[in-house]
Amino acid sequence: MAHDTNSPSPFRQRDFCVFWTGCFLSGIGSQFTTVAMAWQIYELTNSAFQIGLLGLARAVPQIVLLLVAGLLADAMNRRKLMMCTQIGLFCVSTTLALLTLAGKASPQMLYIATMLLALFTALEQPSRQSIIPHLVPRESLAQALALQGTQRHVPNIAGPSLAGLVLALFGPAACYMVDAISWLAMLSSLALLRTKIPEGGGWRTVSLRSLREGLEFVRAHGVIFPLMVLDFGATFFGNARGLFPIYARDILLVGPKGLGILYSSRAVGSLCAAMGLSFLGPVTQGGRWILMGIGVYGISTVLFAGSALTLRGAQTPHRAHLSDDLVRHVADAVEPRALLSDSLARRAVRRERMRPPRLAESPHERGVARFEKDQHRVEPRHFPQ
Repeated sequence: MAHDTNSPSPFRQRDFCVFWTGCFLSGIGSQFTTVAMAWQIYELTNSAFQIGLLGLARAVPQIVLLLVAGLLADAMNRRKLMMCTQIGLFCVSTTLALLTLAGKASPQMLYIATMLLALFTALEQPSRQSIIPHLVPRESLAQALALQGTQRHVPNIAGPSLAGLVLALFGPAACYMVDAISWLAMLSSLALLRTKIPEGGGWRTVSLRSLREGLEFVRAHGVIFPLMVLDFGATFFGNARGLFPIYARDILLVGPKGLGILYSSRAVGSLCAAMGLSFLGPVTQGGRWILMGIGVYGISTVLFAGSALTLRGAQTPHRAHLSDDLVRHVADAVEPRALLSDSLARRAVRRERMRPPRLAESPHERGVARFEKDQHRVEPRHFPQ
């Protein structure tokens, strides 16, 4: 649907401009915590499973609370509800920064913080979306909603890149502090709003009957429910975001800066797709386009997985060449009586090269490997002068 070119710009409305700026800054800050948490949990545990648990800790509160967050937004004053959630988010980010600076960061701390962040975010999302119609005239509402959608893409691109740079230079504590400051910016923007936000319908509107009616509507709808199932399947089974720290540190060897770029790349693709669809105009046969998009998503996920095998295969000859050079230089530096040690070193390098790469080992496996290493240890022989 075309927009009316004569309608006033939403940015001419003071309250919308203040609210949009607060959302923009808080969106960038959220990306700082996302990148820092993923990197920190992998640095602490060296476990891909722990990264998955971090994602689970984020998903469970969102799944549970999104069912009732909309009811709370209808029952309470949306502005006051958002201000309460911003205070909670600020406290969580500040606590993360202080504990990290004190050297008391732990996986359990990150799990609890992730659940709290997800809880407050799930509570504020419906209010953030429904407050915009109160800030602009009706004729500018379509443009305001489009600008709010654009506001989500830009932080998702710029935020992770900046977060990777700050993470590499100053560590995760600095990222958490940036996020805490961004929540204060959002809280200030809400406090500066002059528009009177109407009160909700009260707690009488929150009931199991209202929740059941909403679920029945979604289930019976011929379009919404299938789209939700498709989106859930693609996100749950094919989301590679949890692997980004592993790729950045162990496969691509690009560190925190590269991790930020990996997170940004998804947003760049989303923005390009949105711009392409906007140039196409109204889309006909939307179901066919959705199936094509899911197919491209699946193929891209397979190619992403295959890139790890390709990179590992390319690095193996390089590592072998470096190992042979190292052994040769060591052999040239010692006396001829050390040739036996040179041979043993070559065998050790060959065994290490043939060992399949692993991301993490359990304590039991490390103990078994240490025992086997001790059993095969060769004591140096001393030759008489």
